[in-house]
Amino acid sequence: MKKNKLKYEIKKSIIGNGIDYHTYDMKILDYLTGYVVGFSLSFIANQIFFERFLFSLIVSAIFGFMAINPYKKYLIIKRKKKLLLQFKDFLESLAASYSAGKNTQNAFNDAHTDMRELHTNKSYISKEIEIIGMGIENGFNIEELLNNFAYRSGIDDIKSFANIFESGNRIGSNMKTIICDTKEIISDKIEIEMEIRATIIEKKTELYIMLAMPFIIILSLNGLGDSTFSALNPVNMIIRVLVLFIILIAFFIGKKITDIST
Repeated sequence: MKKNKLKYEIKKSIIGNGIDYHTYDMKILDYLTGYVVGFSLSFIANQIFFERFLFSLIVSAIFGFMAINPYKKYLIIKRKKKLLLQFKDFLESLAASYSAGKNTQNAFNDAHTDMRELHTNKSYISKEIEIIGMGIENGFNIEELLNNFAYRSGIDDIKSFANIFESGNRIGSNMKTIICDTKEIISDKIEIEMEIRATIIEKKTELYIMLAMPFIIILSLNGLGDSTFSALNPVNMIIRVLVLFIILIAFFIGKKITDIST
């Protein structure tokens, strides 16, 4: 018997319209972008390999729909990366405020002002600090608000900060020292993660170049006009199908190796 998939439950904010960063509410333009990218790549690949316009059109029309979900996952990852970089700036501002002798509420207010100036009022981090400020004004516990933000973000660095802040604030520790030390540790960790991502991007670029080479070779052979390499030849057709299959396997294996969690 097939197991029924549990419906995903949206992670809601305690107050305000906080974002669940595990999901992405796609707009019509996002759907169209995902479809067009998937359709275009599939059409070009099929035309190069099989030289059948109608076949390429039909296959690509189907593949375009299949590409929407991967594009959605890409947008989720992209948004999380953007939030993480903004959070790093937030830590810098918060540590500076604590170092200047501000209390927790004033430090968060100053950080909110800094984030609006640095990343605009509509940025993810500005909205999140605004929600925290709104929650404090309505009598909610700041630790609870931070934990909710961390829970919705799904980012380990934000979760670590929320846990450390909660522990330090509850036992009455020196928040200036805790925040500054935490900022240094998490900022260094984020810098290392960014360096790792840069290396991974280089390897992904190399992977995509290697995967593109068979298409360039086939395109060159097609340009020779020699029937020996023609897609009309049944043997060549079988070889091309096998090559395309191997390329797809190599792509998924390479993507699995180079993908890292946020």
